[in-house]
Amino acid sequence: VNALQISPELRKNLVYELIRNDILNIEESKTNNFVLDLLNFHAYNLRHATLSLISIIAATYKGVEYLMMNGPTVVEKIIEIMKGTEDGQVIQRFCIAILQKMSVKEDTIAIYMKFNLIDWIIKLLQRSRTNEIHIFCLDFASALLANILHSNTTLDFLEANANVCKNLTETFLTMIKENIPTSVLMHILICLSYLSKERFSSVKEECKFYDRITEFVEYYSNIRANNESAEIDKRTVLDLCAHMFHPKDTTMDMSEAMEINDMKYEDRIKEFENEQGDLIFECFQDEIS
Repeated sequence: VNALQISPELRKNLVYELIRNDILNIEESKTNNFVLDLLNFHAYNLRHATLSLISIIAATYKGVEYLMMNGPTVVEKIIEIMKGTEDGQVIQRFCIAILQKMSVKEDTIAIYMKFNLIDWIIKLLQRSRTNEIHIFCLDFASALLANILHSNTTLDFLEANANVCKNLTETFLTMIKENIPTSVLMHILICLSYLSKERFSSVKEECKFYDRITEFVEYYSNIRANNESAEIDKRTVLDLCAHMFHPKDTTMDMSEAMEINDMKYEDRIKEFENEQGDLIFECFQDEIS
């Protein structure tokens, strides 16, 4: 609560002070036992407070490194809590936010793959079609999905497992035609841009990738925007498609169309830190007591 009252331009300094003082007793004890003990308590207020503090720390790359200092157990525990929490609850929102922020570090991606996070996120998005789930979960989870798909760890796995890659591509191509929030749609389109590389050419051919992207663009172009905000969202989605996808008859490698796809993780981290500016700490008004 006190952290939320700190002016945005000073928040990065706060995070660095938390790390310097080893607030979670990670560096001094050379274990993650203290933070794991806190997270293992099922008392809601304690778990809420601990996760909110971890989310604050994970807001900078130094914080992510601090949380990973003694291995993956903190990340694994957060995944466990996220999967075991009711969809949309604040506890789950904090977990998704933490995992999304930590995905900037390559080492986390292998952990996410081990715990089958891609499948869990897709099922979360699919559940949102029939059950109302807080938009924060959908937005951050789909952003996390895009970050996982950005990693060479994931792309190498998909290249070696053509059936998994095909199922994933089919799922995304189907999903973009469904009525999903614009932010989620953009993240799914970014995921598809990673799967449009030449290394997946056989899967693209089987899925009729470019035909279906073209169909989507035609379909989306004809959607009527009810207000100025919806019109801006519509133009953004169509611009995104134009930027990321070539016409189906092109022979150019897709990576030439979107250099960010091939951005090295180190460069992405620098960009992440440079562009982040003032930090935003999550605060959910619907569960403030």
